[in-house]
Order: sequence, then C-alpha cells, then structure tokens
Amino acid sequence: MGIIIKKGKNENEFLAYDSENNFLGKGGAYPFIASDLYENKRHNIYINIDVEESKNKDEIKDHIFDKLLERAYSIKEENKDLETKVYHCCFSNDKENIDYYSSKEGFVHDEGMHILRNTMTNLNYKIDPIDNIEITEWPLATEEEILKFIHVHKTVFTPGYSIEEVLDFQKKTGWHNIAATCNGEIIGDIMVYVIEDDNKKIGWVEDLLVCKSWRKKGIGKLLIGKALEYFNKIKVDESRLEVWSANDRAPSLYKKLGYEFYKETESSIGKFI
Repeated sequence: MGIIIKKGKNENEFLAYDSENNFLGKGGAYPFIASDLYENKRHNIYINIDVEESKNKDEIKDHIFDKLLERAYSIKEENKDLETKVYHCCFSNDKENIDYYSSKEGFVHDEGMHILRNTMTNLNYKIDPIDNIEITEWPLATEEEILKFIHVHKTVFTPGYSIEEVLDFQKKTGWHNIAATCNGEIIGDIMVYVIEDDNKKIGWVEDLLVCKSWRKKGIGKLLIGKALEYFNKIKVDESRLEVWSANDRAPSLYKKLGYEFYKETESSIGKFI
C-alpha cells in the first residue's frame, strides 16, 4: 500500500492517505508548558495518532509517527533552553497504544497518574502549626474570590480552571475549600468533595497547590491534614486523590499522612529529546 502523508490544518497535524486519496488516519503534536511540578521548567509535546482499522494499521501509524517525531524535534529546536519530553498518554487499560508507543526507540512508560487512598484508620500523625501561616475555610462565595483562586491556581497548574468549572465543583456533595495565607496572601489551597464508589463514601481531594516560593515549609502537609480532619468529621469511608508519579515531592508527603498506592489510571509513554 502506498501511504502519503500530508499536512493538516496546521504545521502540527498530519493526515495519511493511500495512493487513491482515501483517508487512512491522522496524527497531531500538541506542545505546552508543563505545570509547575518539576525542578526544571519543562516543555511537553503530547502526540496522538488515530488510524482507521485496516490490516496495515501499524504501517500507517508508523508513517504518521515518524512525521510527529520529526515535528517534535523541530519544536525542540525552537525552545532549546527548555527540557523537552515527547510522549503519548492513554488510559492504563489501553494495551494497544501502550504496546505501540513502548515499541518506539527510547520511549518508555516512565510516568503515570496514580490514585492514592487513605482508609482513614491511620490518623495519628501530628501536624504542627507554622509561624505566620493561617489555615482557613475559603468558600469562594463571590466571583471576585473565584477569579482570585483561578489566578493563584494558574501560577502552579496549566491550563487551570474556568469560572464555570469552579461553580460545578461547588455543586458537588460535601464540597469544601481550604486556603493557606500569610499576611492575607494566598499561598496554598486544597479543594475537596465527596463521591460514591464501590458503595463507599469517598472523600476526594480534587486539588492541592502550594505556591512555588512557599514549598518545603510544611504547608502542603498542613492543608492535607485539615482536609483529613474534615473528612473524618463528615465520616467518609476513605479518602482518595490523584497524583502524577513523576511529582517526586507529593508521594512521600501523602505516605506520611496515611495514603497508599491504589491504582494507575493513565499511563504516559515517551522520551526526552
């Protein structure tokens, strides 16, 4: 089969056709600056390939993959000062894609989205207060407060939340938001609510952030501790949260507070270029 690769609607999209101009599939490269979770500023290039079912499926994917990798190196050349990773991310039960990308030279399954859980039976930790740091409920009761929260959140995570997303979170059962402040400045925040899973009442940690200049001072531990106190008060069966395995700081902190690995929900396969 003759496979022809054409540019799509922009320089990051590629379309595959056969010699009779029948559409076979497409692929895209999606560059973005990673959230502020790593020691070095990181440029991620997510790649995705979608090919019609055929006996030559892997051959078609290979042609698109080669173009995407070539484009990734071009993007890297434009951002030489940034640590750059090209990768594909999929659900952890997507064996086809995990096997395909893992077969590419240098591509490894090195990160994953992990769910950690705390069965609420090990709450004997001690969390000491921190001088000049106040932990208070922050209900985000006005649009002004929501916009302030979104602004702080975007300094840590990309792309961040919209007002509508925050309002949707507030409608969830048991929604609760707690902020860490210093002299009136928001320096950290934790957002939680309750979900039902396996006939259990689960206290879900939707979001935990600590502004970069305030890290390694125990603020994250304070916020999680307060969230666990809240979960204990409303009598949840356990608490769960999601964290990228590559976020080195988080797992050790959560472990100290009784969280343990539960399962991986997303798998990232890629390489640094």
